[in-house]
Amino acid sequence: MQGEGNDINGDLNYLNKRISEGEVTEVVKNISNSKSTSDTLFAELFKYSRMHDEEGKNNENLLLSRELCCMFNRFFYDGIGVPNSWLKAYLIPIYKGKGSDLDTDNYRGVAVCSTLYRIYAGIFKKIDWMICVKNMDYVL
Repeated sequence: MQGEGNDINGDLNYLNKRISEGEVTEVVKNISNSKSTSDTLFAELFKYSRMHDEEGKNNENLLLSRELCCMFNRFFYDGIGVPNSWLKAYLIPIYKGKGSDLDTDNYRGVAVCSTLYRIYAGIFKKIDWMICVKNMDYVL
């Protein structure tokens, strides 16, 4: 029987688990470099700022993971919500390179948004994906 042994309600309780530093670190490490942002906080700032060990050498821990984790948990689980500036994106038309540049069908839109929002959304994208994969037989 499809879905036997799985408890979708129990799996959805995963959403009640607070965001961990590890989840933030994983998303930050996988975020694309050289992307435009609607603020001045580029992905590389978060990706390459590392903690130092006692000898002064960089280690694998990201400098701002703890702070980002704390902030994201307050936004989502404490009900504060994200800043309004994160909810705005700038839509930039990019010419595809073929056809008339006067024809709007020859352009594609690129949404430029906040890097912090991209990190925040990346965490929930990962959580949603894990729930979907685990419960795939419910939709088949």
